[in-house]
Amino acid sequence: MTELGRVEFTRLRGFLAQFGASEQEVTEDLAPLAVVLNDPADQRFVATQLYDEARHAEFLEQYWETVIHQVEDERGVARTDPTADRWHAEPHKTLLRRTSDAMARLLTTADPEMRARAYSHYHLVVEGVLAQTAYEWVDERYSEESSDGLALPALTSGFQRLQQDEARHVTFGVRRVQDLLDAGVDTAVVVETIDELLPFVEATIDRMVTESGREQLLEQVEEERDQRLKEVGAVEAA
Repeated sequence: MTELGRVEFTRLRGFLAQFGASEQEVTEDLAPLAVVLNDPADQRFVATQLYDEARHAEFLEQYWETVIHQVEDERGVARTDPTADRWHAEPHKTLLRRTSDAMARLLTTADPEMRARAYSHYHLVVEGVLAQTAYEWVDERYSEESSDGLALPALTSGFQRLQQDEARHVTFGVRRVQDLLDAGVDTAVVVETIDELLPFVEATIDRMVTESGREQLLEQVEEERDQRLKEVGAVEAA
């Protein structure tokens, strides 16, 4: 990692700090959903997801402590804290705050529309758009096949394991939203929720990368958005 330029190392730390904050936040956000679910199979799945999210947060904490701190020492810069305000921009904090609020509202109003909004925040946007875009970026930028020669194998292998978990989580959320739409929830609820959050996703992604990769990643955000809407049946597949 010492071969990374100063700007890229700073952006990578910011990305990892925000990703770690997301994992920590969504672990806590799942609790209301676990309370209101009635189906035993869904309850078991969410219990497993809670464990997954906690493992993800732990991986990111350990990576920061064992890798980021070591590189900071080698560069002769002060060790940083991933929870420091410098890493957490307002768009990302707003996205997490809105997701937390949507999940918490389930404890007072768990009607079908509110559930659709909650799943759309959590499973379709945070996990299905933001996280999926981030996973692809890490793999493309830092895998051993990277054309830039910036391989970070411990990071990419860890993120590949995280992505496998998140794929299951997204599939679960997609199926639950499909069920809610089939039961009569208006597709506009899902489309509007996702589109209200997308600018915060784009602003978060925008801070991750330098100019060379920004346009491609922002295009992928739109592609992930369209794919999630097709999967739930909110828009017709081409």
